[in-house]
Amino acid sequence: MEDERSDAAIRRSSGAIGPLPNQLRRTSAADPAVARRDVALERLSRVARRQFGVVTTQQAQVAGVSRDSLATLVRSRVLVRRFRGVYAFRGTPDSREARWLAAQFAIGRRAVLSHQTAAAIHGLDHGAVEDALHVIVPRRSRESPAGIVVHESRKLQVATAKRHGVLRVTSVPRTLCDLAGDIRDPDRMRRVVAAAVRSGDARIDQLREEIERRRTFAGRASLRHVVAELSPLEPMAREELESLFLRITTAAGVSPTAMNHRVTDAEGRTRYLDAVWLPERVVAELDSRRFHGTLVDWHDDQRRENAVLLAGYGPCLRFSWWDLRHHAAQVVATLRRALSAAAAAPDVL
Repeated sequence: MEDERSDAAIRRSSGAIGPLPNQLRRTSAADPAVARRDVALERLSRVARRQFGVVTTQQAQVAGVSRDSLATLVRSRVLVRRFRGVYAFRGTPDSREARWLAAQFAIGRRAVLSHQTAAAIHGLDHGAVEDALHVIVPRRSRESPAGIVVHESRKLQVATAKRHGVLRVTSVPRTLCDLAGDIRDPDRMRRVVAAAVRSGDARIDQLREEIERRRTFAGRASLRHVVAELSPLEPMAREELESLFLRITTAAGVSPTAMNHRVTDAEGRTRYLDAVWLPERVVAELDSRRFHGTLVDWHDDQRRENAVLLAGYGPCLRFSWWDLRHHAAQVVATLRRALSAAAAAPDVL
């Protein structure tokens, strides 16, 4: 999935790299040196198409573009210098992907995009300000270029870095550890971590391993506490409302048996119950505007609830975002009463 997203971005970017300027297309038969240069430049442009329009001095030399020719291309504005030894073809969009890759190339082959930059690549809504491009290296060898923050980590391992197409980026567990000190709001930290687990980008055991492997870092205690709160059912949640419900019920000791539990109702249709407790067969439906916000949704909910009840599940409790945010204690009390009643009269349905 990661590579597919990156490939799609590469295809969007590559379309902006057009043919070579006319002034560079001379008659090759009249000047073999010019012909060789044009062939090398075409070869380099193909490399750029795979890299958001960004190339390096070394790649230019491998393609057959000499240093003198490279300097000429810069003077003629065919190539625009981004960082020392890093260039972009003129006319390519100044995309985030191009800036990320340029920063990675500028620091060196062992550089890995990290912190806020990695969070942006992973799509983590962390709330921290993206003030600069962040990369991490095992050992710093020179001064950081302007606009790039270089972090040094002797514990930077191969497993820490993941590929997003041509981008090298820290894994989601490592990125969350790096961001822990910047996310001051514990509730936002919970949302970010839960979203990462729901998406499948990070497993709970991976988060725990990364926290324990890195002995000290800013925000470690807070992140460790958030991960400890996570329910084993978190990967089965579909949205933040369900994650919030799991946090509340797990902390109160009334965690459901399953989330988004698949059942066949009395009409033979496949249904998914938001939360279910077995063997009591108590069901909780969580009403959000995303899935229950229209009149059509409301009518479907009624038919769905009746069919599920006839299939032997019930009672069906309903909770809204407002209930969970502002009346969590009442939600827990309602669940406890329903579970006690169902356990006392198991054959009532």
